Amino acid sequence: MLVIRLSRAGTKNKPFYRVVVSESARTPRSKITDQIGYYDPKRKPVTVHIDLEPDGEASSGEGADRGDGVGGAAVADVDLKTWVASVARELVDHKEAVSVSSFEDDGVLVFELRVDPSELGRVIGRQGRTAQALRTLLEAAGERHGQYYDLEIVD
Repeated sequence: MLVIRLSRAGTKNKPFYRVVVSESARTPRSKITDQIGYYDPKRKPVTVHIDLEPDGEASSGEGADRGDGVGGAAVADVDLKTWVASVARELVDHKEAVSVSSFEDDGVLVFELRVDPSELGRVIGRQGRTAQALRTLLEAAGERHGQYYDLEIVD
């Protein structure tokens, strides 16, 4: 099964993260499947770039199946509700059971992600790592838009 992870790069006190797709059972030294973007928390404003072009020009690995994706647009340039849904569809087998709704609560735009109950673990990931990676990307996109975003995974 493929998962989305943040891979740390950079030096001490200057972190830089690559958004990568890899096997869920990979070891720390094993090869990543594909690099789909980057996240720079030190740059102001925080920089997040997700490259979902299917041509593979920007990829560094063998190439994961990127599916329909969001057509090569960066996270900040697309409807985030659609982006959350497309990422979740790539993680699960029952793609038709994925739905995303949104509401505003105290100035925070909250995305509610619903998936088939049998595949909830795939979206959350081990110890919540996949869900946390999605929340980190939404947080960075929120800084770019001047908005606060949150992700709730409901069953």
